[in-house]
Amino acid sequence: MTTKSTHTPGPWLVHPDVPGQIVVDDGEGGTFLVAEVERAMQSAEGDANARLIAAAPDLLAALRIIAYGIIGRMDASYAEVVEGMTDIAKAALARAEGRKP
Repeated sequence: MTTKSTHTPGPWLVHPDVPGQIVVDDGEGGTFLVAEVERAMQSAEGDANARLIAAAPDLLAALRIIAYGIIGRMDASYAEVVEGMTDIAKAALARAEGRKP
C-alpha cells in the first residue's frame, strides 16, 4: 500500500548561487524556494543539511520502492530484488551526501 505525497514534487536542488536555499525548477527557466538552511553560508554542516533536505523526495521515493516494491517483483529471485533495492538506496544516499550516484 502506497500513499500519495502532498509535498512539492522533486527534484529539489540546492541553489547553485545561494548557499542553503533548496529550490525547485519552475519549468520556465526559474526556480522557487522550498526551504532554506540558515547556517549553510557559514558551515560545512549547513551545506550538508541543505543537501540532505534537497534529497528528501529521492529518499522518500527510494524508501517507498524498498518498502512496497517487492510485491511487484515476486517473480524475481531474492538476490535480484535485493540488488535492485540496494541500487535504489545507494543512489538516494549518494544524492543526500552530495555525490554522483
